[in-house]
Amino acid sequence: SLLGAKLAVEDLRSEGLEVSLVVGDHAFNTRTAVSEIQKQIVADRIDASYVEFAPAAVAVSPVLLQHRILFISNSAAASVTQSNPYAFKAYLDYEKGCREIAAFWKQNGIKQPGMIKGSGEFSDWCLRGAEKVFPGMPVVNYGFSEDVTAQALFMKGRKVDAVINTGLEADALNMLKALGQIDFRVPVGVAEPDGATPAVLEKYREELEGYTTFGFPPVSPEFTERVRRADPQNSMKTLEAAAMSCVHIKQLARAVAACPTGDSGCQVGALASSKSDSA
Repeated sequence: SLLGAKLAVEDLRSEGLEVSLVVGDHAFNTRTAVSEIQKQIVADRIDASYVEFAPAAVAVSPVLLQHRILFISNSAAASVTQSNPYAFKAYLDYEKGCREIAAFWKQNGIKQPGMIKGSGEFSDWCLRGAEKVFPGMPVVNYGFSEDVTAQALFMKGRKVDAVINTGLEADALNMLKALGQIDFRVPVGVAEPDGATPAVLEKYREELEGYTTFGFPPVSPEFTERVRRADPQNSMKTLEAAAMSCVHIKQLARAVAACPTGDSGCQVGALASSKSDSA
């Protein structure tokens, strides 16, 4: 993400927009996120904010709203756009993605899927989407990175013929391990790139044969090559993160620049009319 942001600054400066990039690390801690955003507002006098991951985005949204600061949440949390008129949401649409997985399954003969459901807003949206196709589907909960053997046994006992779980990499690994331990082989649905990571695909290639996923369009070859030139050690784990931060930070900066008086309503309109990006 930081590499993509730096590439965005390069592009903006080539357009004649002199921008400064202020970076903070919330370390997946909501209190740290709020403290960091307060510091950026007061000390750094930021004009716009790009925040990653749902817990942090939800936590900082009220602070950004109070100061009427333009905001892109790169997370699964759709709630920020419902409570903050200056907020936009990027990242995946979990309700739509899980609805489409369920519809695809139904078209291909799946009668009764179940959901091993993680804690978090993204899981709530996923369930909402899947239940539009399979109302009342069996659901069992788990906490992040927990062993889910008991949940897998529950699904086997309910005789589901597919399982959806849109958790992160560790959650996908735990689910596939648990399904294998109880010899329960059914089609699975996951989110990409969160669950269907290279590590998951490599370790459970056979178990994932015929898996179903939703995710991003491919990153363009041009942007991919640009990242490789900027990162010759090939240390990037998530190319999509670089592309998203580059695209959305440019959109934020252009929206602010389009409204020289700093009017927040003008900035919202300018960001809403942003064009798609080739990356």
